[in-house]
Amino acid sequence: MLNEKIDFHGKIMSIRAISLEIGISRETLQKYYNETNDIYEAERICRAIIMRKGEALVDYNGEMLTIQTIAKKEGLKDPKTLKKYYEQTKDIHEAIKKCKENKIEYNGEMLTINAIAQKTGLKGDTLKRYYEQKGDIYEAVSQCLELRNVAEVSKIEYYGEKLTCSEIARKVRTR
Repeated sequence: MLNEKIDFHGKIMSIRAISLEIGISRETLQKYYNETNDIYEAERICRAIIMRKGEALVDYNGEMLTIQTIAKKEGLKDPKTLKKYYEQTKDIHEAIKKCKENKIEYNGEMLTINAIAQKTGLKGDTLKRYYEQKGDIYEAVSQCLELRNVAEVSKIEYYGEKLTCSEIARKVRTR
């Protein structure tokens, strides 16, 4: 049933191709097509869902698609960010560009500095500082991890807590 081709407005298309044209997920279209056994009724239901959600369709390379569908097509993991940039710029291509410009390739994924920091258990601002110095994300991550390990090893017991010298200095200043 997944590879089934359907006559849709005079074109023989797959559910996936039709879902991209409508601007809704393949799963949602498949669900309503299975329920109704009528592609046009499934399309009507899907378009009503889009309107209920208040998701406006955006002209994207000649197709009217939802922000979520455009994000999927562009390989963006966060459609909310794309929507935010689209509302700011009123230009979908500019919004896509803004979403992609702050990303770095890390282990085969395009991620922001903060996402990389989260994955590696580092602080975003520290990783950003080292990335700006090094110009290489792998070196920056390595440097941050190394510094974190040194900091862990060099902690001193201070009134029952294991603290770094900086943490002890902060506590002394606040007393």
